[in-house]
Amino acid sequence: PYSALQGYIMLTGKPILPPKWVFEPWAGGGMGRWSKGPLKNNILEIVGVIKIFEELDIPHSALYAEGARPDAKLFSEAALRNIKLLSWEYPAISSENAAKLLSNTPFEELPLLKITGMEKFEKNPPSYIDFTHPKAIDLLRSHWKERINAGIAGTMVDFGDLVPDQAIFFNGQKGDEMHNFYLYYYTKSYNYLFKEARGDDFVLFQRGAAPGSQTFACCFAGDHSATFVGLTSVIYGGLSIAACGFPFWG
Repeated sequence: PYSALQGYIMLTGKPILPPKWVFEPWAGGGMGRWSKGPLKNNILEIVGVIKIFEELDIPHSALYAEGARPDAKLFSEAALRNIKLLSWEYPAISSENAAKLLSNTPFEELPLLKITGMEKFEKNPPSYIDFTHPKAIDLLRSHWKERINAGIAGTMVDFGDLVPDQAIFFNGQKGDEMHNFYLYYYTKSYNYLFKEARGDDFVLFQRGAAPGSQTFACCFAGDHSATFVGLTSVIYGGLSIAACGFPFWG
């Protein structure tokens, strides 16, 4: 197994080595956890948690702040305690929003997947970003500008496993051919975005994966249940993905 894994790594690429703070404890929660907390305000809720960690002397290096806007108070309170803030992302964006973000790009040249026949399944099928398109990184830069400038230190790169089979990519391939490798281009694009802004001081954690995406991102276990049975499944999943060349997971 060891030599097989070494061969796989030589073929597909060595795993990314995250910064040291990534290996210290994190905390956090989804948008619902913050917006539905007792303070009914996601910014105040996150700041309150950060302050309680300090009061109780519970060290954390990062906090997953899903749904938090780039609020100056939130980022200053986190920076004061040397806590990095992490975000969430989904590889879809409305065509209207994409057109606003790339206002100088003709609509037909937007970096979105061309999908036909989805109308019979969904009234408003999602507009997936086509990460094989040369304008995809321009869209990401514009979409993330506020968060990057505020100091976001990384993000979950969620989903990426739902691209319809009939989607047509800029590189000429269809969704059924690109199924796993959509994750490769997805994480590669986000790695480029954060590396451009923060050097090596960031972390990405992916739910899906493809051969080679270990060179761009770490992994997380997915949406398991918050129970001991769920924890067991996380351990199984983590050991399995580690044996597949993804050593950094949580």
